[in-house]
Amino acid sequence: MGADGGARPAGGTLSAFELPLGPGIRIDTAGYVGYRSNPNFDSLLAKLIVLAPSGKFADVAAKAYRALCECRIAGVPTNIPFLQNLLRHADFLAGKGHTRFVEAHAVELTATDRTEHQRLFFDLAAPLRHAGAKVDAGDPLAVRTVDRFCRILG
Repeated sequence: MGADGGARPAGGTLSAFELPLGPGIRIDTAGYVGYRSNPNFDSLLAKLIVLAPSGKFADVAAKAYRALCECRIAGVPTNIPFLQNLLRHADFLAGKGHTRFVEAHAVELTATDRTEHQRLFFDLAAPLRHAGAKVDAGDPLAVRTVDRFCRILG
């Protein structure tokens, strides 16, 4: 999304594509790791549909926001930060949305600082060390050191 609120098509190859699951969450998609999107048009990677038992707009918005925080998509730019900003915008949550809402609030909605949004997924960009033991080459039955399984979360 551009600062004017307009969609900016971009292409790439999905290197990560993990979407949320659970009660009240439905994802319609044809995406997969390795999928190459076409930069000549705005491709729809996935559609998120949420249902909250209460039926209240604020609960639906909160559930949609959390689901977006669980999305791990890499390799192509997405509008996830835009959607997260929209779902946290006070006027939107107060029901003051209208047909020109995005244009009127484009600068705020397109701010791309993802640090303010939760990232509710494992980011395995850092290499993993595996659990196991190293044995002394002179005595294969003697354990010399033990490595702990180490996973660094983003």
